[in-house]
Amino acid sequence: MRGSAAEQAGFAAGDEWLGLRVKTQAWRISKLDDVTFYAGTHTTLQALVAREVDENLVTIRDLSTQTAAGATQTSAASQELSRLAVDLNGLVTRFVI
Repeated sequence: MRGSAAEQAGFAAGDEWLGLRVKTQAWRISKLDDVTFYAGTHTTLQALVAREVDENLVTIRDLSTQTAAGATQTSAASQELSRLAVDLNGLVTRFVI
């Protein structure tokens, strides 16, 4: 019976060790799942931020184009105003008091 009891104790210890290994592996898998979830979440957030940055860059480009067009119009209007001022000055010098 002693051999049998020793075998039983050995099996019990082995079962305990195996159970501990299984729990450890399950815990590691759980942690790996957490890391994978967080990596996926961060990747999604990075994609959203990248899309928003891209939209902002397009908006800046459009505003730059509009500003350049406005500057061209302002320059043309300024030149026309200068020409009109020269013409007005010529008319005013004709009048004698």
